[in-house]
Amino acid sequence: MDIHFRKQKHAPRYTEKQIEEVPTRVRRLYRTSLNNDVEPIMNDEKYFTLTNELVSTNRGFYTSDPSTTPSEVKFKRNQKYPGKILVWIAISEKGISKPFFAKQTQAINDRTYFKKCIGSPFDAVSEQLS
Repeated sequence: MDIHFRKQKHAPRYTEKQIEEVPTRVRRLYRTSLNNDVEPIMNDEKYFTLTNELVSTNRGFYTSDPSTTPSEVKFKRNQKYPGKILVWIAISEKGISKPFFAKQTQAINDRTYFKKCIGSPFDAVSEQLS
């Protein structure tokens, strides 16, 4: 038997209504882009933690006798909500915006997103890229 383990791939889950709307939205996007008065601008944000826990070699320790190892080494104390840095950038046909950096300690809500990310940096992107 030639059976091998295969890892499942992740894919977004769509509802039937979302699948039905795809052709309509694609046609609308196509018609809008034919006028050549539309300039697509892509933006994205990424959060970076201020700790080094993402490096796999920093997750453990080496010892010959665990009973003599100090508790500060054995146990990694971590905050429930660690500090993060938000990096936001926009890209268009005219170029790349200057990155926007912000210290983030809580979850970002819609007001903060529109005011800080989309508002002033997006206006700055329009000025930079025009």
